Amino acid sequence: MSRDAAATIDPRLRTPLPHAPSSQAGHVMQRSVVFGCLIALMATCAGCRPAAPTESPASASLPLSGEPAANTESGTRPDNADPSGDAPDGMVWIPGGEFTMGSDHPLGRPDELPLHQVRLDGFWIDATEVTNRQFAEFAEATGYVTTAETAPKLEEIMAQLPPGTPPPEPEILVPDSMVFTAPEGAVPLNDIRAWWSWTPGADWRHPEGPDSSIAGREDHPVVQVSWFDAVAYCKWAGKRLPTEAEWEYAARGGLDGAPFTWGDAPLSETSPQTNIWQGEFPHRNTEADGYFRTAPVKTYAPNGYGLYDMAGNHTTHAVHG
Repeated sequence: MSRDAAATIDPRLRTPLPHAPSSQAGHVMQRSVVFGCLIALMATCAGCRPAAPTESPASASLPLSGEPAANTESGTRPDNADPSGDAPDGMVWIPGGEFTMGSDHPLGRPDELPLHQVRLDGFWIDATEVTNRQFAEFAEATGYVTTAETAPKLEEIMAQLPPGTPPPEPEILVPDSMVFTAPEGAVPLNDIRAWWSWTPGADWRHPEGPDSSIAGREDHPVVQVSWFDAVAYCKWAGKRLPTEAEWEYAARGGLDGAPFTWGDAPLSETSPQTNIWQGEFPHRNTEADGYFRTAPVKTYAPNGYGLYDMAGNHTTHAVHG
């Protein structure tokens, strides 16, 4: 199974959002985007399964720091039992098991190889992306200020640059983020600056810049949040980010080896299965799926596990582990 066009938290650069070209519609794994002024989009949060008498304390614990949980790629056991207790609100139980991680599909990328077997314990994961409404509840309850809402510090920037590099001008050290801006016409795809614009005042409340708003988009996935913001939200919610393996396993929806989250059928041009770039990237989007940017959660059919938007619509955070 291929990944959505994005960058992992390693990070490994890929074609950025809002969506991959339709020729890359098979790219379904969604990870964080963390480069430059942090344009990363919010992940769903995975929680460990409730404690049961046969569980070890390690597998029942819930890490809140963003570190991988015990149910990662090694040292785990299959566990297909149903979870005990009531389902957490808005979450879906993913039964433990083994799957083939990676892809040798023609739409896949070289870093999807080699294919390898991964065994996971069961876990809970949110059925949808974290929405603007949910993130607003977090921000209001805690007073949290996101990365994009914070001016970068000169000393932190200079510490990452080669000795002798001139410092940036003081006027650009302001709260900011990157915003997708479609160019006038076709451009080479080897320079993301052709479609990403540095935008002071862009943040989760103002996704396209200070003159934009999330009013009317309360049920859209929250965007313009960094990995640090995602971890902070998860800690507040009593959850954690899913690991890379958990994310891919959940995204497959039980279809081990299928190229798409919905199966083997190619992306439909008339009845799209997901919100993805259609037309000529990055300058012409036909919007056949109904949206130029994000769509409300649950707009498209869920995968086999009942999870929404496991392909398209946004890029998400995961823990590499």
